[in-house]
Parts: sequence; C-alpha cells; structure tokens
Amino acid sequence: MKDKPQMIRTTIDGTFINQYVEMLISAIKRKFNIRAGIEGPLFMDRSGSDEMIIRFLANDDQAQEVYEFINSKWQFESEPQLVS
Repeated sequence: MKDKPQMIRTTIDGTFINQYVEMLISAIKRKFNIRAGIEGPLFMDRSGSDEMIIRFLANDDQAQEVYEFINSKWQFESEPQLVS
C-alpha cells in the first residue's frame, strides 16, 4: 500500500506541550521510522486544554499501529482518534 497523510486527533493539557513534542515525536520516529509533526492551537496559548493533532505519512496498517502505540503508552485528556 502507498503512504498517505494520516492524522491522530486528541486533547491534552497545554502545559505539557513541550514534553509531547520532544518525547512523542521521538518515540514514533524510533519505533516506526516515521517522521511526525504536532500542530494545534496549544502553540499559541498553553493555558488549559485544547486539541493536539499528530500528522504523518504512512499506509493504513502503519497508521493503525502508530495509533495503538500512542493510545497504549501515552496519557491524554481525551481518547485519541485516528482520523485519516
């Protein structure tokens, strides 16, 4: 299967955005050899909770594995959703 844009959407506490950027992205890179990025309104205002979006290129099977890894190893305020 060909790689396509994938997105995992969840909610986190904005005070922890630096830890997610540093540790989550590195963990995805190490385990799956996939380059991922984080985006969302938390980079503008880190107070409170808001949506975090993890974007990466992968086929559907890899995306499901990344989703399961993130959901089992990381704590979020809302259950992550594999959107694409």
